[in-house]
Amino acid sequence: MDLRVGDAEAGTVRRLTTDGVEKGRPCFDPSGTRVAFFVGVGAGRPWGATTRPGRNVHLRVVWLEDGHAWDSPLAPAPDGGAPLGDLQWASGRAAVVYGYGGVDGAMYLQAVPQR
Repeated sequence: MDLRVGDAEAGTVRRLTTDGVEKGRPCFDPSGTRVAFFVGVGAGRPWGATTRPGRNVHLRVVWLEDGHAWDSPLAPAPDGGAPLGDLQWASGRAAVVYGYGGVDGAMYLQAVPQR
């Protein structure tokens, strides 16, 4: 349930999170200094969504250099239970893109602080 990052050259693995909550769809920013991922029950499953009971999924960004973390709620799913889609960094921007599937699917661009 926790996220780890490995250094192939050094042969080391470092634990980034210690909360034991489910994580999903991690992605590194273009510079390789941050990783963004979903956190909460259902975050790592195709049916995870923020508006289903017991699925308080949110966005977390961790800076790899010092482990600083930033959490943010997600925009609400448009149909109340749409599956949460992939997470990607917006090209050349301090933001991530994610979406919900389903009949009334939607995409969101969410700003992420630079620190």
